[in-house]
Amino acid sequence: MFNVSKLKIEVAESNYDAFYQMLNLYTNNYGNRIDISGYSDAAVTVYAFVNGDETETMRARKLTSYPIPQWKGGEPIQYFQGWFVDDGIWQEEIALPAENELGTVVTYYAKWGSEERRDGTMECFAYLLEINTPKTITVMAEKSIVYFETLVEPETEEFFLIILVLFIDGEECAYIELYELPANKIVKSCLDFTKYLDNFPAEIEIEIIMIVE
Repeated sequence: MFNVSKLKIEVAESNYDAFYQMLNLYTNNYGNRIDISGYSDAAVTVYAFVNGDETETMRARKLTSYPIPQWKGGEPIQYFQGWFVDDGIWQEEIALPAENELGTVVTYYAKWGSEERRDGTMECFAYLLEINTPKTITVMAEKSIVYFETLVEPETEEFFLIILVLFIDGEECAYIELYELPANKIVKSCLDFTKYLDNFPAEIEIEIIMIVE
């Protein structure tokens, strides 16, 4: 079976922008699969992610993901809150996809906090949905793609199909068919709420509920 996650597309530096737009227009964002490992430093942006004494760098034309650090300190445990430009002030967070001046180095700093961040803005900050338990979330126009995680505990470990159905304000919105569960039984998903925000330019509150059929 073809593994999209291993796909790499080779494009000359000078043709990157044209191919990026074309691939994302006609495919499932394959423009993000363009291999820039051979590009010169002048043709990419270097992103430096600083976490205490550790720094991880990534080269990108358009940054679509970032590292998720794990807490290595002692007690009390701290939770990752995101990457920010303004170390210690924490007002300017990175927004993906990120695009900065080519040939430059952009530095971000890891913020930590005492509580888990669960606002649905990224996969690592996904909302936690409990089966058959309503949850009210706030969706903002500038962050209309929302991420979820749902713990699924089937009555038996052997099953042919589980269907997760998501209701928004009482109306069926989407469903997920599962023929097997991940080892940790956590199902991840995301939804684009753009159409719900057409008449609400700032933000809206939505009640969601996940059920098992």
